[in-house]
Amino acid sequence: MNILMVLASQNFRDEEYTISKRVLEQKNILVLTCSTTTDPITGMFGLVTKPDISLENIQEFSFDGIIVIVGDGCKELWENTKLINLVKDFNKNKKVIGAICLAPVILANSGILKNRNATAHESAVKELKNKKVVYKSENVIVDDNIVTANGASAANLFAQTYVKILLKL
Repeated sequence: MNILMVLASQNFRDEEYTISKRVLEQKNILVLTCSTTTDPITGMFGLVTKPDISLENIQEFSFDGIIVIVGDGCKELWENTKLINLVKDFNKNKKVIGAICLAPVILANSGILKNRNATAHESAVKELKNKKVVYKSENVIVDDNIVTANGASAANLFAQTYVKILLKL
């Protein structure tokens, strides 16, 4: 199995990335990272990583699921047409979709969360409700093939839950 992990090109949440990646790899799931660039990218706390591939070169059929981790750098991706279309394709094909912290806004902007349960960082609640998302004030929410989490403190639970859903498919 392989998962696409989408990171903002700057200020992504280091621990959301590292914890999620570790949990997935412990289950022998290949994690490929992508961003809007293939140049090295930097997290909020200084973690530097080099994406495996550019977002522009991604094809949904190549992956079993997607996780979006963006942190404070998320606004560059909130309206990114390529990412929104990818999310729609993953959803249409019932693949597992994950988003943590502010990233559920991207899922909401794609339309896949309309009238569905989700959580996110408290600063994103207004954006979700504006898109008709049923916001739940919980650490992790699963609604069918979509797993959302409210932030870094839920990263381990988010990743564990994502893996459980992924392995059921």
